[in-house]
Amino acid sequence: MTTPQFDFISFHFPFFKFYCFSNELLLCRKKDPVLNIFISSAFAGATSTLVGYPFENMRARMQTHSFPSLTSCVKQTFAHEGPIGFFRGIVPPLITISITKVILHFSFSF
Repeated sequence: MTTPQFDFISFHFPFFKFYCFSNELLLCRKKDPVLNIFISSAFAGATSTLVGYPFENMRARMQTHSFPSLTSCVKQTFAHEGPIGFFRGIVPPLITISITKVILHFSFSF
């Protein structure tokens, strides 16, 4: 089980930074605010998942396997699977979190 602080740092903080960044880029166009919210939310959800997922993956591996420390978990994952091992299983969260963030921002924006 994750602590609330870790959950906030790994997913929510990057999400708001990426959302603000992408929203500022899209506001220059000002053509369609609904499309801006959709694109900004989807981009922010996807990028925050990409940033936070390696931490979530290491947390899950430490819970299911018997690693003595986080560094040994990281070293063994990198040695056996390479960099792709940190992102193994990212597709379902990438899709679901992006869709969830779009729905949440639509519901709060209107």
